[in-house]
Amino acid sequence: MAGIDKAAIGFTIAIVAIGAGIALYGDTVQNAGSGISAPTVDISDQAKPLKAGWERARSVQDPGIGHESHQIVILLPPSDNVYSGTLAYDASEPIQLITLHGPLAPGEDVGQAIWTPDGETKFALTFVDPENAQGTWEFAGNALAVHTLNTEQFTVDYKVDYTEKEMSDTVITGTATSVQDPGIGHESHQITVLLGPSSDTYSGILSYAASENIQLISLRGPIGADESPERIWTPDGETIFELTFIEPNNAMGSWEFEGNAVAVHTLFPTPFTVSYSISATADAAAESLTGSDSQTPLKAGWERARSVQDPGIGHESHQIVILLPPSDNVYSGTLAYDASEPIQLITLHGPLAPGEDVGQAIWTPDGETKFALTFVDPENAQGTWEFAGNALAVHTLNTEQFTVDYKVDYTEKEMSDTVITGTATSVQDPGIGHESHQITVLLGPSSDTYSGILSYAASENIQLISLRGPIGADESPERIWTPDGETIFELTFIEPNNAMGSWEFEGNAVAVHTLFPTPFTVSYSISATADAAAESLTGSDSQTVIVDMPAGTSVPGCEATNECYIPASVTINVGDTVEWVNSDTVVHLVTSGSISGASGEFDSGLIMADASFAFTFEESGSYDYFCLVHPWMSGNVQVN
Repeated sequence: MAGIDKAAIGFTIAIVAIGAGIALYGDTVQNAGSGISAPTVDISDQAKPLKAGWERARSVQDPGIGHESHQIVILLPPSDNVYSGTLAYDASEPIQLITLHGPLAPGEDVGQAIWTPDGETKFALTFVDPENAQGTWEFAGNALAVHTLNTEQFTVDYKVDYTEKEMSDTVITGTATSVQDPGIGHESHQITVLLGPSSDTYSGILSYAASENIQLISLRGPIGADESPERIWTPDGETIFELTFIEPNNAMGSWEFEGNAVAVHTLFPTPFTVSYSISATADAAAESLTGSDSQTPLKAGWERARSVQDPGIGHESHQIVILLPPSDNVYSGTLAYDASEPIQLITLHGPLAPGEDVGQAIWTPDGETKFALTFVDPENAQGTWEFAGNALAVHTLNTEQFTVDYKVDYTEKEMSDTVITGTATSVQDPGIGHESHQITVLLGPSSDTYSGILSYAASENIQLISLRGPIGADESPERIWTPDGETIFELTFIEPNNAMGSWEFEGNAVAVHTLFPTPFTVSYSISATADAAAESLTGSDSQTVIVDMPAGTSVPGCEATNECYIPASVTINVGDTVEWVNSDTVVHLVTSGSISGASGEFDSGLIMADASFAFTFEESGSYDYFCLVHPWMSGNVQVN
């Protein structure tokens, strides 16, 4: 990989940090486009409240060669280091996911997908289209972005849990050409080893961009003579590795791996090229504690447990591991698990009051203390689960013990208006056209927007409902619910085809429901926040202040008279708007923070000549800002 020379790349890297274009060479996707337009404030973007810990961004026109008609949001700007982690996203339309590797050295672009803003500075491109607007993605790379192939701007809410690490033996960005596979029986294949065989066990994330479809390989071993895995790889017939061989049917993607070696591979004799970023740890082999269970090293931040006999009545032949013990409070969060066999996921609700066990699944250690049981069988040994409840466990229906590695990211909250464990019997649905249905309202209609997690155990299969509104007369959603024909809500109606499960929700009301006239019982735990609706940004009391970026500010000198932005300092009130107008002949930006780092409150993207960018300040404070391309340009907004 060529090092990032900021002095040499200059304006190119600044543009990349604001909006990266996707120019695909080889597997090329090209669209002719129009000129770059600056983002503007759209009041509708503010209507949906942000989840706690998330951020919101609006796309800018993609400046990549051949992709001027596309839109992009850079989430993590280009770096000499390697980012890796998890992106959670919720966009206004389906988006594509992007991570970059590079810049490449001359001659390293040999058929893999490439992004370039100028035809000279080139990055290899991992471009993934999940065909959805909400989801999560594990990634590694020197930059992270989301993107659409459309000309219209989009909005994305996102949260990136990531690390940024310097290059090392296990943290690498590189480009390599494959060689003949030295494995016996693989002589006609090609391979590129990314992490060479080691007695340590690597675990981490790989993102890749290859010149053709590749397979992903990890090796475990060398293994003993008493082991007979389904697939093996050996260079000499004596040193034998267990082979994990994954066929993703793509040339670009990401992979969370574990093993004593990691490689990419094809079944063909002709060489291929791959660019990649890999961020891994190398854990020394664990000493045996109870036999083979301890051979796999723990991932950083994870724990390991071995099951015991389930103490529940009627469950004596089952095995269980309690991860979070019963509590009067409500736990909620995400469980990540990696077990020695497929497991079931359990959360409990209670204890129940006498008479509350009316058909829903129940767990009891003594026949008297009873908990409602959410019991989910994902039919896998590895995965993640969003949950809420008074206890958390994993379980099997077998008598033999199992081992589970796990990590629980959770909160434990006391009961409140939005943090509840309860049991309820349904009533007739009061909605017009729903008179033959049954409903249980868990969080009643509110002007605030609830967001959180529900886990439930019902006496029969139920549907999950959230309402948004009341909505305006100019809105025409696909589904509505109304109690009187005048107060109208947009209806989200989910049919999970189960009586037990979990749901991550958002809306102004939350309920469970059936299409039948007979009552049902549901026990549940819900952990939510209630965010006040955003105030209008265009009220009659608000004002707009104009700040000019005059001609000639693209070269140093204006800072001497503090006239790079005119006026350089403005004082406004909460709810007021500042509009920056570019009167210069070159591109400028307005980014909150200073040359030492962006602070994240606002970012204009590219503001072309004669264009403008406006931002409404909703919180009091002092906001410094600067131009990322011309860092001598700086200003301040004081908000009372």
